[in-house]
Amino acid sequence: MKIDIHTLNVTEYPMPTKYAGAYMAQVDKNHMVWVEFQNSGTIAKFDPTTAKWTEYNVPTPSCDIHQIGVLDHDGPTQIAVACIRDSKVARFQFRTKDQLAAIRAEVQETASNR
Repeated sequence: MKIDIHTLNVTEYPMPTKYAGAYMAQVDKNHMVWVEFQNSGTIAKFDPTTAKWTEYNVPTPSCDIHQIGVLDHDGPTQIAVACIRDSKVARFQFRTKDQLAAIRAEVQETASNR
């Protein structure tokens, strides 16, 4: 939810997955809100400027997440989650536009050399 401190208007945003069990939220340096869900095996990013969610699957389906960490002080944002049941930690790394362009160029070059 969002509360406008000047008008006291409250805006509620529905979760991307019904009954997913949102447990914890963190905000990164770009003001994106990251939420982990206990019952869906996903984490989600909420963009407050567009009011849209993007969901990401956790690599371990049985991961019971109870913590989410945002690492964004040096370079692109990374997200870390702790899987209680499996005694694992998962880290999400997101490529920059420049990194994606370089990968696309490399793939196209490799494909044209075959």
